[in-house]
Amino acid sequence: MDLESLTDEELVGLWFHANAVLHRRGVKLWHAGDLAEMLVAAAIDGTRAKSSVQRGHDVIGPDGARWQVKALVNRPGNVRTSVGFLRQGTYDVLAIVLFAEDMASVQAWQMPPDVVPDYGRWHPDRGQYRLTRTQKLLRDPRVSELKLDLPAAPLLRR
Repeated sequence: MDLESLTDEELVGLWFHANAVLHRRGVKLWHAGDLAEMLVAAAIDGTRAKSSVQRGHDVIGPDGARWQVKALVNRPGNVRTSVGFLRQGTYDVLAIVLFAEDMASVQAWQMPPDVVPDYGRWHPDRGQYRLTRTQKLLRDPRVSELKLDLPAAPLLRR
């Protein structure tokens, strides 16, 4: 199938139907966050959390570590840097996953939770930090790259 020859409407329809089939098979892949969770789980040989509504973590590592996964996708005219809100004490490792605009490549970083208060902004009304991906954050010695592999097709069974 030549995806490049399809119209935008045809691609959206294909995406929707493919996701519906995956959903019926038990694979939840509705947005980039789901894909990021699958990639991180595969990279660390972990498993995605059973529920997407529990607070604080998305992946469980083979050692039992709770991983919070935050995905960013840059779009034309919209370069995202805000990782979002994080509640301390609910995760053991934070992974930030940055997808290229065309979703053809990915970069990722991992860090312990004690990095977040050093770079995040505290929001007392929410009881959470809001973290922004900055070069200063990424240069912190506690932050390391996390190697993720695309494409994700073989990961859908996880």
